Amino acid sequence: MVDGHELKLMFSVGAIAPAENPAGVKRPPPEGSKDSCKLMVRNLPFECKEKDLKDLFSVYGQLKGVRLPKKPDHTIRGFGFVEFLTPNEARNAMQALRSVHLY
Repeated sequence: MVDGHELKLMFSVGAIAPAENPAGVKRPPPEGSKDSCKLMVRNLPFECKEKDLKDLFSVYGQLKGVRLPKKPDHTIRGFGFVEFLTPNEARNAMQALRSVHLY
């Protein structure tokens, strides 16, 4: 555990384009979002690497991809995305890892 970081997991949903949403209002999750294969992982320590997430999440199913968005200085932003091949694998990972500490 690094600095007490507890992972926050949620199903990933796309954002509304700024032109369609000038007030910045958050939209409700779309119907069927529970059938998403992609999870958003928040509260990641800045030392986290893609391999760390792959190792943690691959236990729950086949991964389609892992992405850690970066700042201009090439450090991670503190969140990432993990995409599974099936929604069932994503649900299983979310239930099992909901309150897990990465380090």
